[in-house]
Amino acid sequence: HKEELLAHAVSMVKSRMAQFGQMMDDAQAEQLAMSVLQNREQSEQLSEQILQEKMMAFFKGAFTLKTSRVTMPISLNWLTATNNFPSWI
Repeated sequence: HKEELLAHAVSMVKSRMAQFGQMMDDAQAEQLAMSVLQNREQSEQLSEQILQEKMMAFFKGAFTLKTSRVTMPISLNWLTATNNFPSWI
């Protein structure tokens, strides 16, 4: 788990630094990531991110999304024009 956490932290550091136009080599990013992981709160947040990403990947693979087209039998224009809203609206 520690290796995975470090790899995730390195990836995050490199990504964040790239957003600001700063390119880092692996050694620099790993050193900064290790200092980030020294902070317990940040380490727990990164661990939580990894868990969420794994859960999302699992659920995306386990379930499929089925889309259906739904039509309204009553025209909304007609309802608005006639003020004939059914009680269920």
